[in-house]
Amino acid sequence: MTGRRIALYGQQSAVVEGFEVPSSLAADELLLEIHCSLISPGTELGGYNAPKRDQPSHPGYTAVGCVLAVGAERDATLADQLVYVFPARDDCSHCHASHKVVRPGGLVLPVPDTLDPRAACFARMVNIALTPFRNADPKIAGTVFVIGLGLGGNMVGQVGRILGFQTVGADLNAARRQRATAAGFDAVLDPTDGDPAKAIKQLTDGRGAELTVNATGRTEAFLLAVDVAATGGEISTLGGAKTSATADLQDVFGQIHSRHLTLRGGWEMLLPMRSAPAAKVVSTETNLRDAFRWLTAGALRLAPVWTHTIPPEQFRETYDALNRLDDDYLGVVVDWRSQGRGPAQRV
Repeated sequence: MTGRRIALYGQQSAVVEGFEVPSSLAADELLLEIHCSLISPGTELGGYNAPKRDQPSHPGYTAVGCVLAVGAERDATLADQLVYVFPARDDCSHCHASHKVVRPGGLVLPVPDTLDPRAACFARMVNIALTPFRNADPKIAGTVFVIGLGLGGNMVGQVGRILGFQTVGADLNAARRQRATAAGFDAVLDPTDGDPAKAIKQLTDGRGAELTVNATGRTEAFLLAVDVAATGGEISTLGGAKTSATADLQDVFGQIHSRHLTLRGGWEMLLPMRSAPAAKVVSTETNLRDAFRWLTAGALRLAPVWTHTIPPEQFRETYDALNRLDDDYLGVVVDWRSQGRGPAQRV
């Protein structure tokens, strides 16, 4: 059987190519026929913009589909079920494809009957967004300040709203600020318009933000996170550190020391994968079940962020639109059941 997949062969080069779907499985594998996958811009565009490589890469780490075949050691009841797949760290690719062999170590969860499979793809972004809250001290409450209002940052604010936080966001892009407002943020700021730290204090009765999340991937945004944090507050490096920055580290560490700030990593893949009794950290499995529940109930507002559903043939032009920060594009679902080239559907 021949399948289709996205392959990245060089810098800003993405193609749809055919591949042979395996006809046999190892005992601990299963074969998924993918119905839809979700583009994660913050992660995937890094690969798209990378220089030419020796071997092609196959992006995508979140998908929903039907289980076609189950290895002898896997749960046989998964056969023919519509499932959401959260691959293990060493299997975290190849979801932008018509088929995927799922190796052990990840999660394969049935999609609730009442949840649109395309919407279920966004559960991965909810898990990412939950990470700063799950990692935080349980006593943290009050205001979450989100720097960067792309797909991940928007979801952080929405999760904060659901968890009872006042949610404030900042982004240079006016369209993203508007999307955050539509998603239920309490306030949004243009960080170049005045002093963000002063604005945050005005919104919080002088305290600052109890939890600040850098969802930009830009290291210099960490400096803003320190400035706006409340005394005793926490800072999450959710977006990682994808750029270089020059700073007075004595001043930065002086503020961390004197204001008793806590800096935490925000990488979701270090959360425990599965739930366990008396575990001290909430698992990815629990996060995904919460995501399904919130998506089904409409507590998470997808309308402001889910902008397109595309056929695979429109993948490269969609990557290009996301790469140039086209205001019309943010959350994009790839429909692998479509055949041939068709128009991108605005949601």
